[in-house]
Amino acid sequence: MVRSIVQKVRSKLQFKLPSVRSTKISTRIVFSTALSALTIALIGVMFFVSEQQKASTILEERNFSQAQNTAQIFGLDVLQVRRFQKDYIANDSDENAQMTRDQIAAAQTRLADLRTSLGQEEIAGSFNVVEDSLTKYASLFDLLVETSAEISINQEESFLNSFRATAKDVSKDVGSLKSDSTELAFSEMRNYEREFLLFGGARNIMGVDKQIKRVTRAAGKAGAEPTFQFEIADKLEVYNVAFDEYAGAKERHNALSAEMDALYDTIAGELEKIIMFAMEKGQEARTSLATMTEQTKIFMFSTIAIAFAAITILGFVIGRSITKPLNRITGVMGQIANGEYGAEVPFTQRKNELGEMARAVEVFRNNGLRVNEMTEEEKEAAKQRTIERAAMMSELQSAFGQVVDAAIDGDFTQRVEAKFPDEELNRLAEGVNSLVETVDRGLQETGSVLSAMANTDLSHRVEGDYRGSFLQLKNDTNAVGEKLSQVIGQLRSTSRGLKVATGEILSGANDLSERTTKQAAAIEETSAATEQLANTVNDNTERAQQARTSALEARQVAEKGGEVMHSANDAMSRITASSNKISDIIGMIDDIAFQTNLLALNASVEAARAGEAGKGFAVVAVEVRRLAQSAAEASSEVKTLIEQSVTEVDGGSKLVAQASENLEGIVNSVRGMTGLMDEIASQSQEQSSAINEISQSIREMDEMTQHNAALVEETNAAIDQTEAQASQLDKIVDQFVIERGDASAFDEAQADRAMLTAQPSPEKRTQAAKAYMHEGNVAVDHDSDWQEF
Repeated sequence: MVRSIVQKVRSKLQFKLPSVRSTKISTRIVFSTALSALTIALIGVMFFVSEQQKASTILEERNFSQAQNTAQIFGLDVLQVRRFQKDYIANDSDENAQMTRDQIAAAQTRLADLRTSLGQEEIAGSFNVVEDSLTKYASLFDLLVETSAEISINQEESFLNSFRATAKDVSKDVGSLKSDSTELAFSEMRNYEREFLLFGGARNIMGVDKQIKRVTRAAGKAGAEPTFQFEIADKLEVYNVAFDEYAGAKERHNALSAEMDALYDTIAGELEKIIMFAMEKGQEARTSLATMTEQTKIFMFSTIAIAFAAITILGFVIGRSITKPLNRITGVMGQIANGEYGAEVPFTQRKNELGEMARAVEVFRNNGLRVNEMTEEEKEAAKQRTIERAAMMSELQSAFGQVVDAAIDGDFTQRVEAKFPDEELNRLAEGVNSLVETVDRGLQETGSVLSAMANTDLSHRVEGDYRGSFLQLKNDTNAVGEKLSQVIGQLRSTSRGLKVATGEILSGANDLSERTTKQAAAIEETSAATEQLANTVNDNTERAQQARTSALEARQVAEKGGEVMHSANDAMSRITASSNKISDIIGMIDDIAFQTNLLALNASVEAARAGEAGKGFAVVAVEVRRLAQSAAEASSEVKTLIEQSVTEVDGGSKLVAQASENLEGIVNSVRGMTGLMDEIASQSQEQSSAINEISQSIREMDEMTQHNAALVEETNAAIDQTEAQASQLDKIVDQFVIERGDASAFDEAQADRAMLTAQPSPEKRTQAAKAYMHEGNVAVDHDSDWQEF
């Protein structure tokens, strides 16, 4: 069965294996022993390489975890940049601008560190996009600072005061024209102005320009003098220049803010890809570590099983190659002892111990054949010698048989004790004894060393004096012991370093878990506070819109009141004119009454001259005169009343004019208040949008932090498992003794002390936690404990 297997292997490998028959027994034993030692060394090397790969994978997983943490801190840096930019927009101070620039520089430095720690080509595109976007963001912020100087609070107030003062002058000029179309065009121009101040937009800028042209044309159609038209056009030109300058700066500012918002969204999206990449790579490393550990176990167990099977088969083949020829030689020796000299002695051509034994038996057979050819006397003598020889051979066979049988059974302690008259047989017995003793001593010492190795004691060596194959066996066995001692020593050192490194990683992971928990709680509180602030700002925005609506309604009412007052003033003017006309008419009536009185007096004189004939006419003349006097008195009273009415109307006209002026001041104040309310509403709306963006970012940070906390827990579990495997490895390695008197080269207490030394102190953690809770997100920049990861 074994022979057929060997033949098949030979045919597959297409070369001839060395013949087992021609190999010496000592060489076979050396080969089997060396194969066993080589198998043990191979298992040790495999174990060492596996642990090296596991340590490398743990370091890789640690690097990806650190990169993930750095990426999240970079996200906080970008969020800080965003917050500082919003602070600068709300309050364009040099301090806020410098804080924003410093934060951008810190974010760029951390991004470079993150790219160095990852160093993966798969994610290089995202890094390039983030770097370019952050650089462009910094450039746009510098432009935003320059533009903000043009629309600062003082500059904006100067702009507004300039074109509002001009608009007020134009409003008076337009009002003096008393042209509805001119006033309508001017009102629409102011509406476009207010719409731009509230909402911006190029449409409102174009609307202002268009209505300025309409006001100029309407003034011309209203019949204004050319000089007055030029005056209005000049004022409108001043207004338009001031408005365009302010509107252009405002539009550039809004465009830069929108572009920076788009860049922030781009950075956030690419950063999410980088974080997910680090998380996936870390998970792949953890999965690879678990798979590698399981595959190593399976491979080692399979190798041990295969080696055991191979050694068993090899032992069986070598045993059969020794016992089978010995049995055949012993049978032939029995036949020769019974006088069967025709039996063929096998294995005489072999060049090993069995060949020497077969050739010695062949000498006995030839001697027997020569005895058969002697005379009767010689035969009788030969027969006697044959009998003696047979007895001697029987004794030799018995002695050799005991030794051979014991050797077949693996017992090399038996010796050929018998002494023979034939010195050749004695030398043969001594040779057999020397052979068995050499084999026994070599196997015992080699077996002792291998037994010690099997019992994890690598300090034993083969010390005997050997030559030839046994010297090679001694050297190979000692070399195996030395090599295994070196491998186990390196394993001990690696195991110690692995355990300490795993302890440090576990300590850092625990610290990271604590930090992540605190960060999650802080972010949750910040999110709640931000949402509450957002609700408050939204309420304020709604109230500002309501106040703006009320202000607009009050302005409309005031403007209508102003129009009514203008109408009343005109009516008073008309009443004054009518009173003056009535006074003139009364004066004419008074003159007529005076002339009638004179005529009546003349009539009376003429009637008196007429005598009795003129008495009736005299009576009529007297009555006419009396009526004329009554009319004169009545007209005088009416004139007096009209003069009083004119005086009262003049006073009322002055009061109406004064009230109109006051109402115009109220209208202007209401307009200014409306503008302020518009600005407040606009600022509140921008603030609400900014707070909503911050709230959204904080919610995303909260989700990422919760996810990170779960990943940290998974990492802790994986590290706990790795630490348990490292401890198990320590226990396995501790079983081996490298030097005599050394029970274990690894001190557990010393390892525990190293673990305690590697852990950060509670004070350090407490200080880091206080710094974090005290300074919020900025604590991330100043917390040196993050460098441990």
